[in-house]
Amino acid sequence: MNVVTRNTSPRAMVLPPSLGYVFSAPSDEYREICRHSGPTYQGATVEKRHAHSWDGVSASLDNVVAEGGYGVSLDSEHPVIVIVLEEVGGVLQLLDRASVPRHTAAEHGTISVVAAGAQVDIATKELRYLRLLTLSVDPSMFTRPVRDAVSFLNKTRLSFGDHDGLALAELIAEELRAPGVNDTLYLESLTSALLVALSRVDAQKTKPRYVRGGLAPTHLRRAQELMLQEDAQPLKLQDVAKELDISQAHLSRAFKMSTGQSPHQWLIERKIAKAKALLVEGEMALSEIALKLGFCDQAHFTRAFRKSTGLTPLAWQRL
Repeated sequence: MNVVTRNTSPRAMVLPPSLGYVFSAPSDEYREICRHSGPTYQGATVEKRHAHSWDGVSASLDNVVAEGGYGVSLDSEHPVIVIVLEEVGGVLQLLDRASVPRHTAAEHGTISVVAAGAQVDIATKELRYLRLLTLSVDPSMFTRPVRDAVSFLNKTRLSFGDHDGLALAELIAEELRAPGVNDTLYLESLTSALLVALSRVDAQKTKPRYVRGGLAPTHLRRAQELMLQEDAQPLKLQDVAKELDISQAHLSRAFKMSTGQSPHQWLIERKIAKAKALLVEGEMALSEIALKLGFCDQAHFTRAFRKSTGLTPLAWQRL
């Protein structure tokens, strides 16, 4: 495992490469280190970890690979913010023993807040690749006004979405991966903005809802099913609209209102997700992946992949 750990707090501890293996039963020393450096993964391999700590916050960005099911232990005595930045081959399952319903799927782009001492189990059966950002936050290190503002950290809330929060999480992850000048100051600012964004979500008690003018839930599910039937030759939008007995213009407009993406953008994102799974398997050439997923050629596939991820397929594969 590649470990990049930087600490600016005297209380933070460094995760040494010699302890970079996965243990089914981590030692007390390893658990103490991981309290400050990130989660442990039972049954999976952390290929890369970028960690940074400063007063009040310990952040960890992990690239995790596995062949089968595995569990995740947060190992923190403080509240932890968990952001799923990328998943290939499955989804994380979170189980809060103190709530009903107990099981929650942590899909790509979802955020979870795990309160200190909460009994939350995290596991997956099929996930092949995971990019996970965790922030362990010690509210006692903050001033009284800030502690009051982040009181939402005292309540466990699993798998919710927030566009602003996710955008800030991606910026934090990128700074952890490739730190620039004054990186600690930048990370502190981003984390403060993230905490404010999440406090607003908590205050609003935001729940998923269908936007007025969007597709009815049954129509949305059916449209997505039809669009995903054939990778190489998906149905044309006019055929999907005909199947739903609505106009193509209404389908396009209502689909975007429901998902935030046009049908074409949504379909490309699904194809890129499938491409990532094939890249993780490593058994097909890029030209074969492009053909399988219905791209015109390898160049078209590469352009679409770069537009979606900011990286070429080969660069993403080397992460």
